[in-house]
Amino acid sequence: MTDIAAALGRVTTPTLTTVMMRDHGLNNTAIRDVFACNPAARRFAGPAVTARFLPLREDLQPVQFLDHPENLMRPLVEEAPAGSVVVLDANRRNDVGVLGGNLVMRMKVRGVAAAVTDGGMRDLPELAGIDFPVFATAAVAEAGQAMDHIEGYVHKRLARGEPVPGLYPPGEQVRADYAAWVAAGEPEL
Repeated sequence: MTDIAAALGRVTTPTLTTVMMRDHGLNNTAIRDVFACNPAARRFAGPAVTARFLPLREDLQPVQFLDHPENLMRPLVEEAPAGSVVVLDANRRNDVGVLGGNLVMRMKVRGVAAAVTDGGMRDLPELAGIDFPVFATAAVAEAGQAMDHIEGYVHKRLARGEPVPGLYPPGEQVRADYAAWVAAGEPEL
């Protein structure tokens, strides 16, 4: 398998896509709308090791923490074979951080070839400095900054004496008002 992965790693993505479509009838072989967290570390190939994240019931939330004995991310990171590509189906949830710098570093040191998700990724500045291909659809930092920004806007309106109902959490009208406020240069409220 190593020879095949090495050969595939030298072929361009457009060529691979064409061969998969033309010779094998596979038209849906890629995760869409992902970006390289480190543009310098983009090329990789290897057999996939997959995991799917499912919506988590509130009573099971402690399982999401890495130190919980039933957390599945830690064994995945520790057991993915060298040369494999960890593919994480996050159900296109880009408001969560599927992986961060520490787990990515562990996979790199263990010889994993890459990590790809259709979800968000934490620690983007750190990931940009790790020579390891990581692809994601969004950065939790960006979503967090956007959320903090609109909440700051809501806070200003609350400080003016507006009531919480209808204002927070922000609904469609508040989001439209917020967009207009941003477009106007964020004037003093």
